[in-house]
Amino acid sequence: MVTRSAGPLLAMGALVGSLLLGEPGSAVAETPDPGPVSGTAPAAAAPDPPGEVATSDGAAAPAVAPTSRPPPWLWFREQVGIGGWPTLIQSETRLQGRAALRRSESRLFQNTYVGAGGVLALSPAFLRVGPRFGIQPLDVLEVEVQGDWALILPMLSGLVAFDETSGKLGSDRAPFGGETPLGQMWSLTVSPTLRLKAGPLVVVGNAQVVWVWVVDPDPGRSPYVYEALRDLVIERQDVLIQQQYALLGEVLPGGARPLLRVGATVRHRLALGSGDLSLVLGGMVTFKPSPKPAWPTFILQVLPYLLDADRVGTFPQVLFAIQWEVSRPKGGPAR
Repeated sequence: MVTRSAGPLLAMGALVGSLLLGEPGSAVAETPDPGPVSGTAPAAAAPDPPGEVATSDGAAAPAVAPTSRPPPWLWFREQVGIGGWPTLIQSETRLQGRAALRRSESRLFQNTYVGAGGVLALSPAFLRVGPRFGIQPLDVLEVEVQGDWALILPMLSGLVAFDETSGKLGSDRAPFGGETPLGQMWSLTVSPTLRLKAGPLVVVGNAQVVWVWVVDPDPGRSPYVYEALRDLVIERQDVLIQQQYALLGEVLPGGARPLLRVGATVRHRLALGSGDLSLVLGGMVTFKPSPKPAWPTFILQVLPYLLDADRVGTFPQVLFAIQWEVSRPKGGPAR
């Protein structure tokens, strides 16, 4: 069991395997979802049509007069991410069927929707799958609810046993990687996101409350286990809270041209049961070369640690994600 405090600085290590569909082994700041690459955290959205409030997927719903309701449409997002400190490889696929709610000429009711679908995530550390529901009653507010089941693989990013909340560095966990069992984790996530835009400034705030239940074949071996997605030491039944906020300025305005946003972001994570936490503050850059659906959004975050049991004073967390988002009206072209 890991009982040691922080060891030497964590080296990035080789990124094993090919990029899989799923969520990073440690957590690319869910692009504000960042995201970042959601948990999650503010992801760079694709440009919206002139005069519209920023939407969750960056691409507006099917173009129609704002006072009429478009037919139901399909929404798809694929995100692939890699990162360091902690090392991660991740990919996540989301697919939803969506229908418009109230629409009007008000800038608050032009892209409202309610949707249901699923999520599939893979990484070298786990496989995760489950239903996901979303509602955007106002263009500035989106609320998502997700329930999922995860298969946790026996490796150093798996269910490593902990007697205390320090010792999370890869060098500390490595000797125990071969001792971790094949486990499972059930979780329920509620995640509201607020998006505001004033001129060239964009503000994104995302919160996540996650109830987790870890199915451990040997629960008596330690009071805590490692949760790789968020790089936290948690109890087997715990409540995890994440908040991420970003303030971005548009360097390039988007529209028919490239969209470039640069700014700052802060992210806080807390496991209520174990008390483990982390706080990072750093920079974020998002870039979409073209509004066409085939072009992805590139998201980079560099996040020095301000609070953490092991990582303060070591390398900052570096997260890089590539994200595609497509809205397709039934029988129509992708947008």
